[in-house]
This record gives sequence, C-alpha cells and structure tokens, in this order.
Amino acid sequence: MDWRTVETSENPRAELLALRTRQLERRKDDLQKAAEMQKQNREANKAYFDNHQRRRPHSAEIKMGDHVLLHDTRLDQSHSHKLHDRWSGPYCVADISNQRDRGTYKLAELDGVVLEAYFAGDRLKKFIICTKDDNA
Repeated sequence: MDWRTVETSENPRAELLALRTRQLERRKDDLQKAAEMQKQNREANKAYFDNHQRRRPHSAEIKMGDHVLLHDTRLDQSHSHKLHDRWSGPYCVADISNQRDRGTYKLAELDGVVLEAYFAGDRLKKFIICTKDDNA
C-alpha cells in the first residue's frame, strides 16, 4: 500500500490503522532480518579489517632490549604544534606483553629508568643505531 491509495480512499484513517497493524504484525520478522543483516555487516567489516590492517614487516619485529622511538599522538590533534618533534626517544624495550596484534611494550630510558605506562606497538618504531662500520 502506498500514500496515494491512502489519500484517495474513502476512510484514510482506517487505511492508516490497517497499515500500522500490518507493520506491527511483521515487526518480529523485521527485527530478526535487521539483526541478521547487522551480524553479516559486522562479520564483513571484521574480515575487511583483518585483511587490511597494517602488518609490521618480519624484519622490524620489536624484541626485548631493542631501541625504539615513541610517537607523540597528542600532536596529531593540534595544528599549532606543526613543527614539534613527533617522535621521542630512543628508549629501550623493558617488557613485552600481549604479543598478538602489534603488542604493548614497557619502555625504559637508556640509563635504565623504567617508564610507568605500557605503550601500544602502533606508537613505536624500531630505532637502529648506525656505527662507523655500518656506513662503510
């Protein structure tokens, strides 16, 4: 039924009530269909994310004792800090937890003082110290 049918009927109020009654009768089926579509969309989004998430190259795996730089994500939200350094460090990896995904890391200063927080692996990049022999 469409609006033209309701407008041209002799008793539009009765037509609207009948239409609403049919909607209520089909409500349970509509809710089940919506829930199934939502489930399918979430599964599709998860599959997309799993296939497209950033993967760290195997050669850049961060291990205990490695030196890393820490990205300051607060500066990403501000335009007034355009010229500030976005990377701090180097730090030494003191502990690794949650190896899945990109992991979380406990960092220490180079003098051994351990920082209090754990940091997400997405905020770290490996810091490679070059020696004179490496440049030759």
